[in-house]
Amino acid sequence: MRIPDREIGAGHPCFIAAEISGNHNGSLDRAIALINAADEAGADAVKFQAFSMDEILALRGTGQAPPPWESMTLAELYAKVITPREWFPTLFQEARSCGLIPFASVFGLESLAMLESLDCPAYKIAKPERNNRRLVGQTAAIGKPVLVSAEAWGDIYEPGDNVHAVFCPAGYPASRVKLGQMWRTGGWFVGLSCHLPDPLAGAVAIAHGAHYLEFHLTLADDIPTLDDCVNLNASQFRQMVQLVRRAEAML
Repeated sequence: MRIPDREIGAGHPCFIAAEISGNHNGSLDRAIALINAADEAGADAVKFQAFSMDEILALRGTGQAPPPWESMTLAELYAKVITPREWFPTLFQEARSCGLIPFASVFGLESLAMLESLDCPAYKIAKPERNNRRLVGQTAAIGKPVLVSAEAWGDIYEPGDNVHAVFCPAGYPASRVKLGQMWRTGGWFVGLSCHLPDPLAGAVAIAHGAHYLEFHLTLADDIPTLDDCVNLNASQFRQMVQLVRRAEAML
């Protein structure tokens, strides 16, 4: 797998993505600061979530949000964490100017077309949509790498060779994670989408065969975000990257 010209796999350094999600708190300036923090922490890429309210609610409904946001409806939750469509050209330009690879989770054809207009080099499918044949199939048909979060062997609909499963353990945050078990199936998972806010998790994952890591990143400024239960702050993210690179040197 290559994103876009970066080889990901055995014999190559692990590809580390900083998930921005809604940690921008509705501020473009904060989103840009997160990109710069990802660069300073040693990330290879920054990942965003691209959806319109119509797209996300069509996929997931309008009922009560899951834990830890159960005090809100899904519509209220997504209104707080949405990354406005008009930000994406600026965010992609900023990331590329830092030498980072920008890409995004996608939730519908409208957002997919917008990302394609920015030459997005890869796509992510979130775990709730892992078996959505239409979304996965339409995204994979573009021909670029598609990373699909999954929890178990055979857990996704796979329409093509460019679709790659990423282990995403249960829970938000995840608990009682046994990372070694996930690579005893012959290397089916390409890596880890981590909801475990522990800098050590990345090094443990690569020791068991992960070539891709994705951790949620927030700023080290003590400003709350809705993903704080899974976030690494900028200092912790840097520590995670350093542990991964040290582990790689020992393997």
